Amino acid sequence: MNGVQVVLGLIVLLFGRKLFWLFVGILGFLAGSQLAAIWLAGYPAWAVLATSLLLGLGGALLAVFFERLAFALAGFYCGVFLTAGLSLETGFFPQSVLLLLAGGLVGAVLAALVMDWALAALSALAGAGAVVMALPLSPWIKAALWLGLALAGYLFQTARQGRAGRPE
Repeated sequence: MNGVQVVLGLIVLLFGRKLFWLFVGILGFLAGSQLAAIWLAGYPAWAVLATSLLLGLGGALLAVFFERLAFALAGFYCGVFLTAGLSLETGFFPQSVLLLLAGGLVGAVLAALVMDWALAALSALAGAGAVVMALPLSPWIKAALWLGLALAGYLFQTARQGRAGRPE
């Protein structure tokens, strides 16, 4: 799963804003796997995977048909994923459903208010987080790599954003 997470993370890191529907689908899958691991603890692995895939597919379909709502959903997924990642990687605060939902709400509000720039920032942060969380590195190296990748992804996306129109 780590290899898949790195590939998905790189796609989101570099093309999350441009390929909006794919960004929402991937983040739905990654956030869904975090939530399903909590909600479905003790259930078979296929149930966690199925739940993750359903959340990812649902998010991608929403992105195609209801763009404005999907912006907020993308922010929510991203907020959940980043909150879970920070919780797991730093150990500073316990991972709970309420904390994940609060992170999701912050991401949803940010994405709905600022839209394009927020998408570039959130997708860069989430993509970098997906890549870094899959690597067996020390916490300090992970933090530095996460920030470096997120900045590079944001700059890459915003450079392309100036030449392109709305997300696809």
